[in-house]
Amino acid sequence: MKIQHLLLYLLCLLIVSTANAQDPLVFIEPLNPNSGDTIRVGISVDRCDTMPYENSQGLTHLLNINGTNVELNTIALTPILPGGAVCLPPNPIAYYDLGTFDEGDYSLTVWVYSRFTTFPFPSNFDPPPPYGFINFSVSTAPVSVPLNTFFGLLLTLTLLIGSGLYRIKKT
Repeated sequence: MKIQHLLLYLLCLLIVSTANAQDPLVFIEPLNPNSGDTIRVGISVDRCDTMPYENSQGLTHLLNINGTNVELNTIALTPILPGGAVCLPPNPIAYYDLGTFDEGDYSLTVWVYSRFTTFPFPSNFDPPPPYGFINFSVSTAPVSVPLNTFFGLLLTLTLLIGSGLYRIKKT
C-alpha cells in the first residue's frame, strides 16, 4: 500500500513539474544586456502560425519606443488564437531585433496581429490583448583596460608585486 502511495505521489510531482516548466512567451537575448549590445526579442509561437509574416504593406513588424516603454507589433499569417494547429514541441520561435539601448529599466509589450492589419492603425482600431510583456534592465558596459600598452603592463606588474609582497608578509 505504501508503494502505491509513493508511486501516486511521484506521478503527481511529475505532472506538476512538467506543467510549470513552460518556456516564456516573450524573452530577450542576451538575458543580461549591456549598453551597446544589440537586443533581440524572441516570441514563442504556441500554434503553427507563420511568423514573421508580411502584411499588405510589406511590413513584418512595427517597433514603437517611447522613453522606457517598448511596443512591438508583429504580423502573423493568422492571429494566434485557440483552435489553430498545434505544433510539436519545441515551439517555433520568431526573432525581432530591437536595436541598442542606453542604461536603464525598460518594459516590452508584444502584440500579434493578423496579416490583414496595416500600420499605422485606423482610428477605429480595437487592438486585441497583448500577447506578452516583460521588464528588462540594461547595464553599463564594462570598461576594458588594455594590457598591451606601457601603462597596462606597468599596472599589471605593480599588482603582481603588491600581491606577492602581501603573501610573503602573511606567511
